[in-house]
Amino acid sequence: MVCCLGLLAPMASAAENVWNDRDGLSVSVGVFLANYETEVRKSSGDTDGENISLEDDLGLDDDDEIPVVSIAFRSWERHKFFFSYMGMDRDAKEVLDEDLSFDGFVFPAGTQVETEYDIDMYRLGYSYLLVQNEEWELGLSAGAYWVNMDMKLDSFDGAISADYDESEPFPMLGFTASWLVSDDWLIRGTAEAFTIDMNDVEGDFYNVRLEAEYSLTQHLSIGAGYDLVRIDAEDTDKNNQVNYDYDGVLAYLRWRF
Repeated sequence: MVCCLGLLAPMASAAENVWNDRDGLSVSVGVFLANYETEVRKSSGDTDGENISLEDDLGLDDDDEIPVVSIAFRSWERHKFFFSYMGMDRDAKEVLDEDLSFDGFVFPAGTQVETEYDIDMYRLGYSYLLVQNEEWELGLSAGAYWVNMDMKLDSFDGAISADYDESEPFPMLGFTASWLVSDDWLIRGTAEAFTIDMNDVEGDFYNVRLEAEYSLTQHLSIGAGYDLVRIDAEDTDKNNQVNYDYDGVLAYLRWRF
């Protein structure tokens, strides 16, 4: 028994050193090519809002190029922390094909409407690696996504103006895995979700990420990946709803300290 433990100890130590050397503290900077599908409903007082597609009804672009900044830190062998930020801002001018009701105001058909839709998304995560060897690791992930949304609708003549501000945290739980294919190639994947059905609030939040990374030098890596986010939130009492979906590919550089 003592001999077996003596053999396992060097193996565990080797695995820990592999992942510590690979991660440690790192900063990533990249570009995310996003595809959007967004629908909102905002009511006010006795006036019910209606579902509005920001892309189809208001003319916002359904794709965009977004800068992304993230920081990752492996404090101990099995503990990892992660933070990232994305600012997704869009605006458009569109002549309405039909009447739209939003935040207690009715924008008649034929009105030229200026729309601004700004999203700030902050991600803060933690992972604990349950299983780990020199080639791969598997663990649990937990964290919070904080979403700040600011939407403004203005008629071109300034006669009608409405806005909608929302700031919500979304706790997340899921799984994470990494596979060290070779000394140079690394593949990571994370799947997280959150569901709420409490009082008058219902919502679902999903996020799936997959990345492949190649080490150019001891400290510099280049990577690409795919990211999908789906947010469905509804307040049945206030008759408000947000469906915010996006996915796309990411290209980035990561510097390891």
